[in-house]
Amino acid sequence: MIKNDIQEPPFLWGVTHIAPQVEAACLSNDWHYASCSGHVPSVGSGDEYLSQYVEHHDHVEALGCNALRVSVEWARIEPEEGVFDDFALQHYRKIFLDLKRRDIHVVLGLFHWSLPIWFATRYGMKHPRAREKFAVFMERVCAELGDVVDVVVILNEPMVYVGTGYLRGQRPPFRSSVIDAYRTVRNLIGIHRDTYDHWKKVYPQASVGSTHLWNDIQARDSTNVISDKILYLMECASAYFRVHYVVRRTRDRSDYLGINYYTSNTFYLGKKDGKWGLHTTNDWHSPDVWRHFAHGFGCVLRSAAKYGLPLYVMENGKPSNPGTEDADRQELLSDHVAVMRQKKQSLDIMGYFHHSLMDCYEWDSGYDFKFGLIEVDRDTLALRRRESFSTYRGIISKYL
Repeated sequence: MIKNDIQEPPFLWGVTHIAPQVEAACLSNDWHYASCSGHVPSVGSGDEYLSQYVEHHDHVEALGCNALRVSVEWARIEPEEGVFDDFALQHYRKIFLDLKRRDIHVVLGLFHWSLPIWFATRYGMKHPRAREKFAVFMERVCAELGDVVDVVVILNEPMVYVGTGYLRGQRPPFRSSVIDAYRTVRNLIGIHRDTYDHWKKVYPQASVGSTHLWNDIQARDSTNVISDKILYLMECASAYFRVHYVVRRTRDRSDYLGINYYTSNTFYLGKKDGKWGLHTTNDWHSPDVWRHFAHGFGCVLRSAAKYGLPLYVMENGKPSNPGTEDADRQELLSDHVAVMRQKKQSLDIMGYFHHSLMDCYEWDSGYDFKFGLIEVDRDTLALRRRESFSTYRGIISKYL
């Protein structure tokens, strides 16, 4: 539970604006190196947040948000091992002070998947010294920026990072090793615990935790009793490794539990496309696969609440087609907020962050998915507010 020395903050209405996704390419991180070799799309100029932060914050303020979920790029702050860039730290400070001047809470992420290339090549998250090296970076950030931070997000979707980077090999560091994956998970758990202890010692009033991809994934009922039992066990195993393994080992060092919710899915044993085996219901090749699943959102909130921690919805959203007309996103916002407010009557929900403020770099999908409340012209970087911008503004003004 939140400790007694923390002053309970107001309900936070915000959006996401994450460093590796909205800053221009960082030439000293592992994603830039991966893009140079053609393994992932190039970040390019991003959304030029570092230089255009005032304009971006104007949009956040126009929404009526009282919080912005941001992050810092480790590779900018420590571009070489043991060498810190004071200009980068002070620039981040200017950005966060601009938010504070507008009475916007700073929700700061520390690990959001990108790493300095020196760390990635010499160590990596699987390395026995990973916790030690991260601690050096974290403690410097805490010392330089901690006084302007309200909420700390230590880890973003740790099991997504492990699954895509150490099991499936589709993202940096492009490995497929169960042993390395296990070592990485253990290090990430250690990083969470180390960061919590240090940050709370220096800034006990801060709210500190991590956030997890927590989609609603369930076994589909079948007509076979044995098949149902097998599917149920697989459903439990899936949830355990996707979420619960890490949460159970970090809950005693968490002031809150973060949820990133996007979709629902079911899986079943049977025949699909002429093949027998384990299949999922969603068709990931369909342009409508991101349709909203508000009922599943309610299920996830109930499941997360069982840990007895306050909840933050740190990400929720969907991509839409290019252009400013996005009725699908408007519907998602209305339906999911309605579910959240209904659950809030009995659950301790502290905030909601829509992903994202504007179209941004979506990792190995590049700029293909348009998640933003604001459309970004990739040629000119001109910004145009989508219709959902007004929808979310109306929701915030009604409930804030």
